[in-house]
Amino acid sequence: MEILVVTSCTSRKRDCEAPAAEMYTGAQHGLLMERLEQVWKIYGKRTIDLAIISAKYGLLNETVYSMNVMLSFLTMLHFKV
Repeated sequence: MEILVVTSCTSRKRDCEAPAAEMYTGAQHGLLMERLEQVWKIYGKRTIDLAIISAKYGLLNETVYSMNVMLSFLTMLHFKV
């Protein structure tokens, strides 16, 4: 890895278990994944790693499977983060 991109989870998610990189369906995550795919295609997957900060699971590697949980940082406003 030469670069680590860290992004947050989104409230829009798939309805099934999936790798973290594929779980989130929000616009911000979709655009990020499109750009990462372009870079990976040109320079290889080893140039940039992706980590996602999940409201439920903490920091996730892009390949870790996660379940859809109805929790986001927006819904956590009522709790201490």
